[in-house]
Amino acid sequence: MTTEQGRVSIPTVKDGEEWPFLFRIYLNCVTWTLRQLVSFLTGPNEGHDLEVKINTPGLGAGDHSDLTPAQTGAIVMSIDYAKAPRYPYPHALLQVYEALRWALTSSAAREGMNVDPRRVAIGGNSAGGNLTAALSLLLSFRSGPCSMFREGLPLDFKQVLQLMLYPSLELRLPYDLRLARSTIDAQKHSLPAWMARAMEQSYLPPRICKDEIFVSPAAASVELLRELDVPPAILFTGSLDCLKEEGFCYAQNLTKGGKEVTFHEFEGGTHGFSVKPQEGSAEAQIMYEECWARICHSLRDAFS
Repeated sequence: MTTEQGRVSIPTVKDGEEWPFLFRIYLNCVTWTLRQLVSFLTGPNEGHDLEVKINTPGLGAGDHSDLTPAQTGAIVMSIDYAKAPRYPYPHALLQVYEALRWALTSSAAREGMNVDPRRVAIGGNSAGGNLTAALSLLLSFRSGPCSMFREGLPLDFKQVLQLMLYPSLELRLPYDLRLARSTIDAQKHSLPAWMARAMEQSYLPPRICKDEIFVSPAAASVELLRELDVPPAILFTGSLDCLKEEGFCYAQNLTKGGKEVTFHEFEGGTHGFSVKPQEGSAEAQIMYEECWARICHSLRDAFS
């Protein structure tokens, strides 16, 4: 009898329909500009447990966390994978998997990364939250074609936590529609439609099926989630971000699937509330500090 796991195909790099040539030039220009802007605003990236930090694939610049080994007792590995639109889905997903696999090898240990494979956490913000959810699902298969990814890791590997900050999880629907169905206040403070649209179109050319669970983790059925060995999840959203609806729905589905979920919506939080704010915004600073205090507390609990 075929299980739900057996019906899920391996994410593979495929040839197929591309965006028109001039539109690809536009996407390259927009995403390059956005990466430079984020890098300017957030600054350069700065034996143990391992917390894998996944940056936003549409942007992929800047380390937004205050997460340090001194705070968590963990090695923090921030992965600079190949970016869209030159490297669309599933390049980023496969690269972060390979980076994780390397981090658990003797080669990594010789480089000073002496990691306990039984205590690994994975986290990301925005579209990096999408990658976090996708990788966590990928590593949860125990049968079917996708089980090869878990089998490629040490036998005692255990992901103790997945941490998703205002994740983009419902890419089956255009961003414009997800924005329009949100509250008026959230629409005013969410990412502009043109920006999010460009990032999603860069990551997902026409040949990509958006119904795949590794593209749209919200597409994972409750029945499949029940079968998978999904790790405990921390999911934070902001009340003034249109992505809060899909975050809440995914948290509900994980709960219905029997998984451990901690969901928190930050009142007044906009997209990017985990990024260190500019001076002068006391409310944003308080929210930022609370966010990272919660994250570090959750990681310490998961690693203990």
